[in-house]
Amino acid sequence: MKNKLIYSYDITMRCNLRCSYCYATDILDNKKSGDVAVADKVVQAFKDYKENYPGHIIELDLLGGDPLVAANIWDFIDAYMETGFDLWIITNLMMGKRTLTKAKEYLNKYPKLGICATWHSERGHALAAALSPLSPKPIIPCSCAPVAVCITQSYGVCICRR
Repeated sequence: MKNKLIYSYDITMRCNLRCSYCYATDILDNKKSGDVAVADKVVQAFKDYKENYPGHIIELDLLGGDPLVAANIWDFIDAYMETGFDLWIITNLMMGKRTLTKAKEYLNKYPKLGICATWHSERGHALAAALSPLSPKPIIPCSCAPVAVCITQSYGVCICRR
């Protein structure tokens, strides 16, 4: 297997939670939805990379704030997925029904898209369960916090961190 390069990109500093364990708690700002021009440059950089280094394996982890509240998230995903590289969205899943429905659609649309969810509540378990039909493995509920669940078309597991 070839080497895999993993990049992280804070697409927004907006977040609907203030988790004590979050690396970005001190810099979150709900007035900063994300810069579309910068996001476009990020996508172009990965397209250029693919053109210049065919065959390389890349993964981009979208962070923030919470990427699912970024104003341009769906356009960004559509554009980035043209690269053929993997994309992970790190989210708390504390979104409305419309956003979760859209996330399901995008998981079905893009095999190289994954969602890694972290949360502190039972509601998070319910929301993850709503996405779990996309995964052949069940999402195992647990009572510890924070909890991380990774959901892709290939697997879904609950990873407890203390």
